[in-house]
Amino acid sequence: EKATVEEKFPFEWMVIDKYRNVKGSADTEAKAKESARALASRAAKTPTISDKGINVSAAARTGADRRMPGEDISSDRLKETFKFKGVNFGNWMKGDANTQERQLHLNHAYDSFMDLAEVLDVPPEAMSLNGMLGVAIGAQGSGGFAAAHFVPGVNEINLTRESGAGSLAHEWAHALDHYFARQAGMARATDPFLTEHIGTAPGAGIRPEIVAKFDAIVQAMRKRSATPQEREAKAKKGIADAEVQIGRWLREPLLDRSLTDDAEVAQAVEKIKAGELGDGAIAVSSRSAVRTAVHDLAMLVKKKSGRKLSVDTMIGVNAHAERVKYLRGTISGDAAHVPQQMVQTQYLTDAAKLDADKGGKKYWSTSLEMFARAFDAFISDELESKAAKNTYLSHAGRTGATVPKGDERTAISAAIKGLVDAVETKEGEDGNVILYNVASSPALSPSDSAVYQMAQE
Repeated sequence: EKATVEEKFPFEWMVIDKYRNVKGSADTEAKAKESARALASRAAKTPTISDKGINVSAAARTGADRRMPGEDISSDRLKETFKFKGVNFGNWMKGDANTQERQLHLNHAYDSFMDLAEVLDVPPEAMSLNGMLGVAIGAQGSGGFAAAHFVPGVNEINLTRESGAGSLAHEWAHALDHYFARQAGMARATDPFLTEHIGTAPGAGIRPEIVAKFDAIVQAMRKRSATPQEREAKAKKGIADAEVQIGRWLREPLLDRSLTDDAEVAQAVEKIKAGELGDGAIAVSSRSAVRTAVHDLAMLVKKKSGRKLSVDTMIGVNAHAERVKYLRGTISGDAAHVPQQMVQTQYLTDAAKLDADKGGKKYWSTSLEMFARAFDAFISDELESKAAKNTYLSHAGRTGATVPKGDERTAISAAIKGLVDAVETKEGEDGNVILYNVASSPALSPSDSAVYQMAQE
């Protein structure tokens, strides 16, 4: 008899992977978290394109002083300043031989969280997300595929020893995404990140304003308005396709020898393909009518060959002719209403290609990963706008397929700025600081309301 899950894993605490598969169990929460850390570390070693950071010794920073000259930060100081639930180092970073390296990490981490708090305009204590977050350095891996990772449930950012510098903003974005997912009642979801649940009705613990801001970010990452050139190219392709369909509907009726080379018939067909359909419509059945030019062609075919175009043929030709007329109008500007056309962003296209190149399993193109990389870019750009730089905090100057670029980057960053501006803080228990939306805003803005409603449909 097959064993039940409870029989196979008899302890109270169970460890599951992101696909909700049970990977083990433990008799204490501490042991379960350690197993979860190990599981995350193994998963992070999947060979693929690297997005890792730099060694702490190479990290550089320019900007306002966060410490007194020569001042070193202790683990306790880092923990207390930002209200982290813990600050830990891996075993191979402990001992006198690694004192200098540990101190570099502590000093850079302190400066970086101070920089991040300033960019987000929140108190330093808010960095722990109401005491939810902990920090570990060199505790899970040495910097293979992943420079760092955030483990939901364990709620800890881990920076690898050899290449974790530069990934702090990225991983903090994951923590923020998870923090609001917890507020939305999604802590036990397969992917407990708010960006992965666009369109899902949130729980009562999170206000629609915040959900709308995340929705707007995801929309900006995945879709953008088509350029005039793209709209015209799409219209021209649509015209060409419609003309082919008109030809197919007329292929058999025009096979008659008397029609094949008839200039008058050819001219009537070309007129229809050009979208010159005439005024009004003429009934061809009790339920259907076609444009004047299509009816005139039918009458011409009957006159020349004695054959009638079937009602289905006339309706088919008419439908594609109407499409030609509309699409030509969108190009010329004659169309009465041209809806906004959205196309896939290059950011998403590049991410999907990275996934396809490594076998098709989604990683780069997931909303949670796209958000973390976009947030990292946002932080880099915000620092640059203040003539500052922090390569321990973010991947300053990073280019290539893993990051948003150009106008898309500007639009995504604007959406992230909208979230940042919507969030306020208040004091929680034990000196922690809670992030929440602006309570004085009783209603959504028209744009946020539209995004939120779209996500619920």
